[in-house]
Order: sequence, then C-alpha cells, then structure tokens
Amino acid sequence: MRDARPRRGPVARSLPAVLLALCLLAGCRTARTPQRNVPRERLTSVINELKLEEDRDIYRLPYPSDIEGRNFYEATLDRLDRWAQLHPNQVEFLGIVSFAKGICHEKLAHLDEARGAYQAVLSAGADKGNSSKNGATRPLADPELCRVANERADALNDLIGLFGPPLASVESSAFSPREAATARAEEAIRKYNGTRWESLSLLLAENQAVETCLAIRASGRQSEYRAALETLVKRFSDSKRVYSHWMRLGRYHEDVVSEWVARAEYAREPQAWKLADQALETATEIYLKVSQADGYPEKREAQARLLLLEERAREIDRHLQ
Repeated sequence: MRDARPRRGPVARSLPAVLLALCLLAGCRTARTPQRNVPRERLTSVINELKLEEDRDIYRLPYPSDIEGRNFYEATLDRLDRWAQLHPNQVEFLGIVSFAKGICHEKLAHLDEARGAYQAVLSAGADKGNSSKNGATRPLADPELCRVANERADALNDLIGLFGPPLASVESSAFSPREAATARAEEAIRKYNGTRWESLSLLLAENQAVETCLAIRASGRQSEYRAALETLVKRFSDSKRVYSHWMRLGRYHEDVVSEWVARAEYAREPQAWKLADQALETATEIYLKVSQADGYPEKREAQARLLLLEERAREIDRHLQ
C-alpha cells in the first residue's frame, strides 16, 4: 500500500495561514466571552476542527466521524449552515464560511458544489462590506482567501471536465465512450499526482470504475462484469474500499456456483458439479482473504459468507464423490 500521509502542495501550505486569520479575530479571551464575540467564537471552533481534517487522504483513509458518528464533512456543512442561519448579519464572514463549505464538498467529491462554494468566496471578495474609519469600503473576503479559492475553483473546473461525459471528438472509432472516460480518468490521476487533489482524482476514478462495473452487470454481460471487477481490485488496490470491491467479486463467483448447481440439478449437465466446485473454490479464497483484513468492516461479512459456503461445499462434495 502506498504512503497514506497527506501531500501538501503550495495551496495547501497557504491554507492554515488563511484560516488562522479567523482564529485571531476572536483574540485572547477571559473566562467569559463578550456577547458580541460569540458568533466569531462559534465559527472559529468549526474552522479549527475542519483544519485538522482538511488534508485527510479521502482515497486511502476512511472518512472521519464527528462525536455522533456522522460523516465529519457532512456534519460540518450542517454546522456551517446553522451558523449562517443564526447569524445572518455577520456578512464579514461570508467568504470564510463559503471557503469552509468548499473544503467539505471537495472532500465529499461533490465537484459542482465545491466549485460553487469557492466561486462564492470570489463574489464575496468583489462585494463591498463595512466602511473603514476613513469612509472607504472593503471586500467581504480577504484577498489571500480569494486567491486560494480561485486556484481551487480552477482545479475543480478541470476535474469536472476530465470526469464528465466524453467529448464527441474523443469518441473516435478507436475508443468507445467508456474507454475514453477511463483514459481521461488516468490523465487526471497523472496530472494531479503529488498535489492536494491527488486523493480526490483517485477517488473520482475509483467511483467511475465502480459505476462501470454496475452498468456492465445490469446489462447482463457476466464475463465482462467479472473482468471489470478484477481490474477494479488491481487498479485501486490501495483504496480504503478495496475489500468492498473484493466482496463484490466474491459474490459474483458465489452466484456462479448457484447457477452451476442449478444446471447440474435441472439440466443434468455432466460437468456442472465440477464447474460449481471451481467457482466455489475461487469465492472461498476471496472471502478468506477479506476475513483476515483487520480493521475493515467487510471482515465480518466475509466470515459470514464463508459459513454459508460450507453447506454448499458439502453438497457439491457429495455429488463429486
């Protein structure tokens, strides 16, 4: 498995300094916070927690949870929305709130929503806010925050294009739409390798590969479905969801066992029991592999599937003796 430590590009390194400005707005406090500073303090708390998870590798590591067990990024979006509803007059924080929402949507692979949130930061930077002492007005978002938001919005625009429907010009006779989409996913992985969007591009490519597998299965092309699953587990072997993909492949072989048993019982095909035994052996090997994966939720499911296969194995052995 590849190194799961987060990689920090130039934009990522600038983020703590940007969000730190918000933390300093509240200043040093005594035991009791002045009422006028309560909104700032509450928002600072949300931002500080988000900063701790801002560089998490969402491809290789599970999503963090809040104290209630919810997805941390989804819970943070709810907290930001509630804060905005409770404090509609705190317009000077519009840019910071939008930026924080952009981070959460980006981590959840919500590309359109993340881009929209970063663009809202730029809008806040263009709008005029409170008057200064000399009567001039100032933007609602810090220029440095706008710069980072603009870089992130540009990257998301690119990713949206790379993971969108294949362009007509790409769909030549040499490439099917699915092959073109896969090629562009690989391009995204190469392009963003080593950047803060590395894990996002890998996650998007993995999601696309799973969708491809499901589409093939729905079409009834079983041999192609198996090949797609085998490619999936090899291509994304360092994913946090790799054992979920293995379980899908195991269930495929388990279904094959049932089909061969049915053909042996009803169609009386001579080789059906032997072919059922071969498929059973493959399914068992996969479930054994997953059943030894400590720390993964699929471990218990694999153990349960192995118990169910024991009876099927005894049935097949009786007919092969």
